[in-house]
Amino acid sequence: MKRQAFYVLAALTVMATAAISQAYGQWVDASKFNVPFDFTVSGHRFPAGSYIVGRGRYLATIRRAGEGTYATFLTVPSPTRVAPEQSQLVFVRCGDHYRLQKLWTGGQEIGSEVLKTRSERKLERELEARGAEIERVVLVASN
Repeated sequence: MKRQAFYVLAALTVMATAAISQAYGQWVDASKFNVPFDFTVSGHRFPAGSYIVGRGRYLATIRRAGEGTYATFLTVPSPTRVAPEQSQLVFVRCGDHYRLQKLWTGGQEIGSEVLKTRSERKLERELEARGAEIERVVLVASN
């Protein structure tokens, strides 16, 4: 079992390293967003504010404008029928908790879906069990 866990961890490390180099190559296509609420991304908490978001094929980065606060997180490709005209962030609101769910780059039919952490899945199940409504909130890039 330990050997399997080691190989899985090694594979994930290699994938993340490859994805990081790809994400830095696409950082030029980053978009700026004004987020009016606190939110989480893959377990990282961020306060309301202005953010710069860049995405690669399997990795995305969010950085608070004017500060060094950032997170890099894994994503999976997410197709759409109609490409959005402007870049967008899609959040899931459950109760008073906001979680970044998807990223869309203007003019592209393939977006990125953020992978949920175990604690995020657990929190959403608990909130749903208490009757909290799940709502999608879409923010458009400000640049």
